[in-house]
Amino acid sequence: MYSIVSSYRIVVAAILSLVIGSCLMQAGTTEKRGTESVAEGLHYVVAFPQVWAAPAENPLPVPMTLLISSRSAARVRITTPGSSRNDNAIIDQVFVLEPNVVKKVPIPKGYMNEESEVRKAHGIMITADHPVSVSTYQAWNGNGEIARHLPVEGWGTEYYSMNFYQDRYGTASAGYKYRPGQILIVAAVDNTIVTYIPTVTTEGGKDAESVPKGTPRNIQLDRGETFLIKAKIDPVTNKEWSSDISGTLIRSNKPIGVVSGHTKVAIMRYPDILPPTGMFAADAHFVRNNVHDAMFPTTMAGTDFVTIPCMYKAQRVTGMNGVEYGIDDDRGDVVRVIALEDNTLLQSLAANGSSYLNRRNLRRGESYTETSTDRPTVWKASKPVLMVQYGKSYARIQPPLVGTTQEGKVDKAQGHPTVEAGQPMMQCVPSVDRWVSYGVFSAPEGVDNFLNVVFRVEDAAKIKIDGRTLTAAYPAISSIAGSPYAFIRVTTGSGDHIIESSTPAVKWMAWTYGSIDGLQQGRAYGTPVSVDISVACDDSLAVDEEETVCGDVDTWGRMVPSGTTACGGIVNVEAIALTNYELNVDETFNVSDASVHYRVRVIDRTQDATATVRMRTRSGRYVEKTYTYNAVKFGVNPTSLDFRISQDDATSCKTVEFSNLGPTAAAVKELKVWRHPGIFTFDPASFVLKPGESIQVQMCATLPTPGVRIDDIIARFDCYEAKVAAVRVSSESGDTTVSVEQDDRASLVVGTPSPLPASVHGTISIPVDASAQGDVTLTLFDGVGRIVGTMESVHVDGGRQTLRLDLPELAPSPGLHILRIQMPSGAVRTIPLMLTE
Repeated sequence: MYSIVSSYRIVVAAILSLVIGSCLMQAGTTEKRGTESVAEGLHYVVAFPQVWAAPAENPLPVPMTLLISSRSAARVRITTPGSSRNDNAIIDQVFVLEPNVVKKVPIPKGYMNEESEVRKAHGIMITADHPVSVSTYQAWNGNGEIARHLPVEGWGTEYYSMNFYQDRYGTASAGYKYRPGQILIVAAVDNTIVTYIPTVTTEGGKDAESVPKGTPRNIQLDRGETFLIKAKIDPVTNKEWSSDISGTLIRSNKPIGVVSGHTKVAIMRYPDILPPTGMFAADAHFVRNNVHDAMFPTTMAGTDFVTIPCMYKAQRVTGMNGVEYGIDDDRGDVVRVIALEDNTLLQSLAANGSSYLNRRNLRRGESYTETSTDRPTVWKASKPVLMVQYGKSYARIQPPLVGTTQEGKVDKAQGHPTVEAGQPMMQCVPSVDRWVSYGVFSAPEGVDNFLNVVFRVEDAAKIKIDGRTLTAAYPAISSIAGSPYAFIRVTTGSGDHIIESSTPAVKWMAWTYGSIDGLQQGRAYGTPVSVDISVACDDSLAVDEEETVCGDVDTWGRMVPSGTTACGGIVNVEAIALTNYELNVDETFNVSDASVHYRVRVIDRTQDATATVRMRTRSGRYVEKTYTYNAVKFGVNPTSLDFRISQDDATSCKTVEFSNLGPTAAAVKELKVWRHPGIFTFDPASFVLKPGESIQVQMCATLPTPGVRIDDIIARFDCYEAKVAAVRVSSESGDTTVSVEQDDRASLVVGTPSPLPASVHGTISIPVDASAQGDVTLTLFDGVGRIVGTMESVHVDGGRQTLRLDLPELAPSPGLHILRIQMPSGAVRTIPLMLTE
């Protein structure tokens, strides 16, 4: 990361002026409170479920990708567990996100979870200093899906799974390929106890035997561990709802994440082979996909929903054939609902908007499936429910051409029969109270991409997509009869897109989805663009009275009242703005804890500092504290003194003026020198100055033997020491040898780095002059005070030398940075660095 090159040369330095800071300061704290929707997070643990591909379905060159974005510049770190349960190469990457630009991070295929009921350390941990969004993307020829994951701040301790029945393709002679539903559980902290009660018998595995239907099973997971549950294959119930693992109840003692769906399924039922007859019949894997999405915990259930049917290219013609080939109704989408309580009445608004129609009265944990929803639908439940939407499979079967012989007999098929096909997908449907005002998504290359957006009619002109209002970009907005809602269904180009409202009060919901319909091996995907993860809870926050020492703040944030963690809890502590401050949150803090310990520390005590720290709860309530440190400034004149003594033991005196240039009283605890305390004296050696006040300090030097002595005047303040002037004393005759007595506190003179500006991809050289050898600490901060990287115990030899920093290893972004060099004595040197691309 760095190297030190020593060189020796004579440097002549002239100190022209100096302003120093004292630790007596005006320290202030202000507080702001509020409530906001929470759609992003600082901490994610994500995982990839199984793609159970057919032999001919090969992964794309980058089959597994993280999609990460942020509304503001954010420093992100991606890591994976260093555990014996992780048989992959460890990931540890750091990068900086540009605002509203989706970062695509490839993940090795070995991190896919494939073994049922086996603990794996396949969780991928993402941490950021500002809120980010994270999705996973899997892309095979013949399979594909995107899941927008919840941050750990949005996780819960109770879930119901959404899946589909067991599917099958192939032939009896070659062996049927049975494919089950799957549930993937992810843990963020050690000793997470998960209990799952499956609705069908599970496959079982090394860490948990097959679990019979309705039987609870416990499993312990540690930080970053994953646990895949697959339904046990049962040929008798193939393609029957009785083989569907949906509605599996999952509970835990600590928040967990759940991804749920299917290993490979057609929606709805499709034949095992396509075309269903004839010499060209083949395994119908190309209408089946590994559909899945990140599940919402039961705390995110709702009562009001709007679904918009999926859009496809014009060549997808449905409702034309099917029954004779063993294909279910291929029109519209599938909508599934799971109730959380008994006597939950589900209703949908009639097509003409005149009234709500009763669909089903549901029991707790019961699933209701609407198998053909082909119009925009407003749903209402009497009690909270969870909802998902499935896009359907597609197959357009063209019978082969046949001819006749000259004798009039039917000839063999002429040419190859075609099956234009498309695949299903699965996406969660957030309730209306979870709509958002901002979201960024990336539509993948090589797919027909679409976007559905639903909103209130009066808000159409207040929502922008890629900078254009809906009314300007999409004048053909459709309203939903009998409701306050309108929607658009449009195609989108590949790449990044942003949806945002003019104010946070304008809310909407959007889904990004796509498919490849045609003769080639396709894939599909679908997921919400964003979702509000806050939960209803009558909670609040309090910050203890801060203990402030030299501008550093050490404090605790706590839930008020203390018993509200049953529904809420603290989810994160974020630095909104940092100037010459750094924030440290206790590493033992876990999401949903009732308290959190954090510190803000001044980086350079000679400079003013400001920190704004926001602490949030699950309900979206926050308390924002702004800490201010005002360093008091001293002026010193002169900043260089030269004493000449005519004879041994004679004394020479000079006057040094100290001035308080700040608005508050300031104190110097002691004036002294570093190297020759027996030669120099000060009168007074300590003092306090009012604002604007000055004092004359008499400094005297006595030279016991002929020669030259070079030293520095040191001012000791409440919190640190600083060099304030250079001093030299010499005899007018006799020995003129310079004597420098080293001590164990290395002083350091820092020269101008080169080159400046420097490229973030290059190396920067920093000349330094150390009075003695020792270890220093180098810390690089970005322009708002966030730590970019730290190098500890950097050894510096005495004398002139050069520090060389390899910037790519620190991964800074272009812009202004500050390099802090801290010496063993506690003294700090700071250097501004302008970095370019």
